[in-house]
Amino acid sequence: MNLPCDRCKAVRPFSGDQPKCTVCGWEFPESGSIHNDAASLPKTGLPSVEIAEPDPDGTSSWTGEQKVALGLLLRVALWGILIVIAVVLAVQFLAPAKHANVLTESRYGLALKYHLLEDDVDMDPKPAGCNFTDAPVGDKHCHFEQDINVVRECLTPNCPVKHVYVSWHKVRDPS
Repeated sequence: MNLPCDRCKAVRPFSGDQPKCTVCGWEFPESGSIHNDAASLPKTGLPSVEIAEPDPDGTSSWTGEQKVALGLLLRVALWGILIVIAVVLAVQFLAPAKHANVLTESRYGLALKYHLLEDDVDMDPKPAGCNFTDAPVGDKHCHFEQDINVVRECLTPNCPVKHVYVSWHKVRDPS
């Protein structure tokens, strides 16, 4: 027979002369009362079961199984978010040679790359004409690439960068 257990708050199978939960071992008390229209229920000879009434504010209390499931779901979601953040950080900072254009199109990205202030990066505005929505609408089979001119304090490659100038040039895509 399936009845609600008073200890684990779940409907579980009960067995024995005095009904006992097969999972946690809780036993029904000898006497109890049923709050839901006891006169209309048939008499079965079993001890009566006390059914919990809903909270006065209309919310029901959570069972132990629901709390465990919610905790597990929360843990899985948090671990998923942490894994995604770790992968993004690994791509951004551990593999900059493979993904060099992730930040470099902006003044801020160039300033980070060359260890400068944003004021030390001069960038021409990116020209229009190759976007799909530029007139005439459609694929123009072109794009613009950056020309980066790095000014160093001396002529050797190990010298610190003093200033960066960025211009754009149009590149035709193969049709």
